Amino acid sequence: MDTSKFDKTILYIDSVDRNSGEINDFVVKLDLPRNRIKFLQLQSVEIANVVYPIRSNYNNNFHFEDTNGVSQTFTIDDGSYTITDLINTLKTQMDSYGGTYIISYSKTNYKITISESGNNNFKLFCSNNTNALWRILGFETGTDLTGASSYTADNVFNLSQEPNYIYLKSDLIHSSKDKIITTNSAVKKTFLSVLAKIPLTSQFGEIMHFAPVTELLFKVDERHLTKMRFFLQDNNGNVLNMSRDYSISLILYSAPDTFNLFSNVSNK
Repeated sequence: MDTSKFDKTILYIDSVDRNSGEINDFVVKLDLPRNRIKFLQLQSVEIANVVYPIRSNYNNNFHFEDTNGVSQTFTIDDGSYTITDLINTLKTQMDSYGGTYIISYSKTNYKITISESGNNNFKLFCSNNTNALWRILGFETGTDLTGASSYTADNVFNLSQEPNYIYLKSDLIHSSKDKIITTNSAVKKTFLSVLAKIPLTSQFGEIMHFAPVTELLFKVDERHLTKMRFFLQDNNGNVLNMSRDYSISLILYSAPDTFNLFSNVSNK
């Protein structure tokens, strides 16, 4: 579509300048309201990777049966763990139930092994994937591991649990007619109101500079735009607890006073 007939406004938004809300869900007001906004385009996002790879309501649960035959579930604290810190934390938790466990990883193939020191059998409930640690640890989900005193993960451990994303959302496109779909129907709600799906490609704590590969214009219909809301969610639709502010650059396309939308579309 020919956008040359629209008036353009480049809008720079910093979450630190919010009028209400928190870093992860805020509202900002415009000192100079914009009228007749027809389209919105995301230019760029500058945001720090301060998303904990292990966090509540996402992947911090561990499910197993101890050597006494008792099913146990525990959680570990949110955080960015080294592999040594992670296996020590798991061992401490597992040892508080029946059995004494040895958790190690191979420095050759980077697969984790969980064993019981007295060769007593226990179970890993890998089929219970509710906010579980299995992908981080490298264990395949779907089938429980039973009948043995030692289990080795199927895959290498993945402390960042890739793929991992930040979903930047806005109420400006909540009712947009543009359709965003996913092949994973279980998390399709995650894609509602999404301005950008930002991959966590930098190390924890580093700044990420994101720009869309495709110039996508979202349809909006704001006759008098005075405020806007932005919020951040993870792959599961959970609000992300962010500790550092971030910046967004947008282009607003507004119709001039004598604008005819139908004529403009027909002259693409």
